[in-house]
Amino acid sequence: MTSSKMASRINGKANPDYYKAYYLKNRERYKQKFKERYLKSRSTPELLEQSRKINTENTRRWRKRHPERVKELRKKLYNNRKRRAMEMLGGAKCVRCGCDEIDFLEFNHINGGGCKEIKQGQYLYMADKLLSGKRKPEGLEVLCRICNALDFLERKNKQSAKKYQIKWM
Repeated sequence: MTSSKMASRINGKANPDYYKAYYLKNRERYKQKFKERYLKSRSTPELLEQSRKINTENTRRWRKRHPERVKELRKKLYNNRKRRAMEMLGGAKCVRCGCDEIDFLEFNHINGGGCKEIKQGQYLYMADKLLSGKRKPEGLEVLCRICNALDFLERKNKQSAKKYQIKWM
């Protein structure tokens, strides 16, 4: 093994410092190579369309080969949007019991009416509605699933709902 190959690997693993130094040393050559590749594949509308088709097909194949990774990435992306939307309402924390587990948290319509929004054809994820400005945060609060269910029971029958109390440990 040559000395440069040994420097690129430490204990059989890639050495990031070596690759970073190599890139910095050859930055202009890399830029020129990427520019040539870009111009070769996207210089005309036909080549651009062809490049997009190839990239779309590659993405489809990757998603088909890695469904668990796609699911994980989509969940992470949704939770990030959900957390940002909940920050608009005062934070990603249940206003009743203090639960802060993002998977348990939901948007609650304070006076009910969530089903009416869906029936009016406004069905989008609430986080997306809030972040895009299609819905104002008034009339919403953040509750965990259990407190949200209890809120529903309270609106239907206050006396029965008083028997229950939520406490997170």
